[in-house]
Amino acid sequence: IVEGAYCLCDELAGYYDIKIFLKIDEAEQLSRLKKRETDITPYIEKWIPLENDYIAAQRPQDKADFVGKISGGKFVKTLCRLNICSGALTAFRGRKARGILSYARRRV
Repeated sequence: IVEGAYCLCDELAGYYDIKIFLKIDEAEQLSRLKKRETDITPYIEKWIPLENDYIAAQRPQDKADFVGKISGGKFVKTLCRLNICSGALTAFRGRKARGILSYARRRV
């Protein structure tokens, strides 16, 4: 498992068996930053614009097998591009996936 904002860059994306891209809405992102950081200015002025430029230029969501969005603290949208049987997709959406996505939501 590889996790990180830039892990689906062109140089690395081809090395993974399954790729998941989670996008967080701006309000949720700022809310989480305020909870964990004493000064969010560097994030607003530097890191968020750099991440937005990366997303616009490299389009990691287009390379991902699963795409999700986090809004209001909830996982609200998914797209699955894998050609897998419905049983496997049901398992992914089931208990094991909730654990994976729960972990991912905490990391986003």
